Amino acid sequence: MMAKAAKEGLQVEALQILADAGYYNSEEIKACEDDGVAAYVPLHRGNGKKHDRFTRGAFTYDSATDTYQCPAGQALRPTKKLWKNTSGRVRIR
Repeated sequence: MMAKAAKEGLQVEALQILADAGYYNSEEIKACEDDGVAAYVPLHRGNGKKHDRFTRGAFTYDSATDTYQCPAGQALRPTKKLWKNTSGRVRIR
């Protein structure tokens, strides 16, 4: 709504805006695009609390051994037991 108001106030056909991750909402970004507004908003990455966890990008897959390497250089192997998540999808941990 703010981007649309700014576009109308400036009386321009196109506008570029920048916002922080707290404003990330895919429906609002789509509405901006439909209205001629290029929105630059980073993906929201959680609540900002620090955790001793790594993102997926920190792990690398080795297809020859079917393992992942963690950031500490250790091989992570899948468990033999299948796991079903709350949506019913079967996963390998």
